[in-house]
Amino acid sequence: MKNSLVPCLLCYLCSGPLFAYPNPQSLPWLAPMLIEDASHWPIETLNEMQGLFDCGELQGKQYCSAPVNYYKTEVESTLWLKSGLVDVVEVLSPFSALSYSELQLNLRKDGFVLAWIKIGEKSIDIIDELKHKALYKVDREVVMFMNKGAIDTPRQLIWYPKAEYYATQQSRYVEFLSDGKIVTVRFVRGDDLAHR
Repeated sequence: MKNSLVPCLLCYLCSGPLFAYPNPQSLPWLAPMLIEDASHWPIETLNEMQGLFDCGELQGKQYCSAPVNYYKTEVESTLWLKSGLVDVVEVLSPFSALSYSELQLNLRKDGFVLAWIKIGEKSIDIIDELKHKALYKVDREVVMFMNKGAIDTPRQLIWYPKAEYYATQQSRYVEFLSDGKIVTVRFVRGDDLAHR
């Protein structure tokens, strides 16, 4: 099945707010991942938050949620703590063409912009391409690349906050993974941002 639901890169690059602010329809525990200068959340904040429970083998290392809506998409969340602070939030949904597309749209609503794509063994570094080509050419290449092959082909997409898109080092990023069975959206924040 061809992926006909991919929004164009132009929409990703030229729309949405310059800065990401928590949207009331977004997940409340994503707030530290969405706000540029927000501090990491400590365990005490998670213990007070409705809808989360400690689910790790070691107490205070991992929190989970029951199924909740991330905008319109039903997901389950897992939050990982490092040194007592949240540094990774993972959102999971069963794969479908709808969840695949909606979760990308949700990232755009939350102020993230597509930066890098890998499908199978091939990849495109969008930021690097934009240094050498016009936006409309890169947009066309990305849409054609993402529409090539079946939508359930394993793929990895990296998203940066719009305000940090061209920065040398981003303070946070999102890794979007799809394998035809599960769609995983991993929000990462911190010093260790080696992700490609």
